[in-house]
Amino acid sequence: MLKLTLLSALLVAAPAAAQFQVERAAIVSGVTGASGGSFQVRGVAGLPAVGMTMGGSFTICHGIYCAVQAETGGATLEVSLVVALAGVYDTGTSSMRTVLDRDGLLPLAQPYADPFYDGTPLDYDGAEVTTPSVLDQNDVVDWVLVEVRTAAQSESVGKAAALLLSDGTVLNASGTGGLVFDGITTGSYFVVVRHRNHLDAMTAAAHDFSASGAPPDLTASGATFGSGGTIEVETGVWALVPGDGDADGSVLAADETGVWEPQVGQVGYLPGDFGLDGWVLADDRQVLWLPSLGDQSGVPTPSNRIPNERQAPEAQARVDRSPEAPRRLPARRQMQRPPDRLPSP
Repeated sequence: MLKLTLLSALLVAAPAAAQFQVERAAIVSGVTGASGGSFQVRGVAGLPAVGMTMGGSFTICHGIYCAVQAETGGATLEVSLVVALAGVYDTGTSSMRTVLDRDGLLPLAQPYADPFYDGTPLDYDGAEVTTPSVLDQNDVVDWVLVEVRTAAQSESVGKAAALLLSDGTVLNASGTGGLVFDGITTGSYFVVVRHRNHLDAMTAAAHDFSASGAPPDLTASGATFGSGGTIEVETGVWALVPGDGDADGSVLAADETGVWEPQVGQVGYLPGDFGLDGWVLADDRQVLWLPSLGDQSGVPTPSNRIPNERQAPEAQARVDRSPEAPRRLPARRQMQRPPDRLPSP
């Protein structure tokens, strides 16, 4: 099957012979060629598309433009995985709380294009947007950023923003299943998961996505690469460490003084809200940031990349957690904070 990448915004029919340059990527599903060629494109639901074949070449028209960029061979990598965030994990239900979604604070557009993340591993300009109906139909915790690598220290070959559900499932922005990376051949890949105020983690080994079986589960003991970035939230369940407010890969004093402190008392979708309940309060510092102080992501920097100024230096101390004495979250961290704490009029 042929995979196309579309590069515009509105889809209408146009003459088959028209060929234009186009600008930004938008992917739409379920397109059939007018003269027998069929192809599959993904991403923006509900928009019509017209595909045409002419002399063995494939064209799809989008607005007044016709595309354009076709990849033969049907290379597609489909990724599913399971991950948890410690800052919002509830041991009473063995799931994550969804207060941001419930209280209408979760943005529809992926948040990592914000200039706040420029120069960090979370710097990502993808156009993923979800809808209110997707949020209504799913128990969404927050947005995460997922990368795939061919080797532990290689640059990512694919990157996508996704929705994290309360049971740890990662869902694409359209709400239709896992992540789909067009143009990437299925096979074995390391998977990196990043979050806006938790430490990153990567699968301990490459996962073979061409084989049947369970997806990578980063909540399992020993499932992540390196010694840092995750914490045991209940027996046998591991989650990403909270407190990395500036997204530099470490929980340090700067996360308190530069992120949490200026936002104390504020309400909203904020990096200083390590408990993801929409409030930046003292327990974000005392219960979530402070016990994590000194921890560092175990995700290796690609070997050909010079660390940027916002990445914590490798010399920062790691927290050594042996299997015999795993570090646990304080019990009070599991308590759900009151959702209705707006000041009385």
